[in-house]
Amino acid sequence: PQDIQQLKGSLDNWPLETTVGILVANGVNRFTKDAVSEAQSSRHHIILVGTKDLIKKIRDYQPRQQNGGLVRASELQVQFKKELEKTSSEVQQLKSEIAKLRHFLISFSKNK
Repeated sequence: PQDIQQLKGSLDNWPLETTVGILVANGVNRFTKDAVSEAQSSRHHIILVGTKDLIKKIRDYQPRQQNGGLVRASELQVQFKKELEKTSSEVQQLKSEIAKLRHFLISFSKNK
């Protein structure tokens, strides 16, 4: 019953900082407080925010069960935080490289 039936929307079209996968699950998987209210209001659609890699990890993750089937979120939250920090630093690195390239191209075209 914990199987994810469907991954809605192309993750590529979401902004990098908040890649959002709407996972339709077969039960109330309570990853976050927001997910609980989301689950109650839309027949157990669970929204997860993260990178594509993290969403894949969550999909493959076999959660430990406790309190009659609620999912322990702490492990996923720690993993998500690490993933988000990694993504943020990668984005900063790319921005810096783009700035260097832009600067190089401008000075190159002026010197022609």
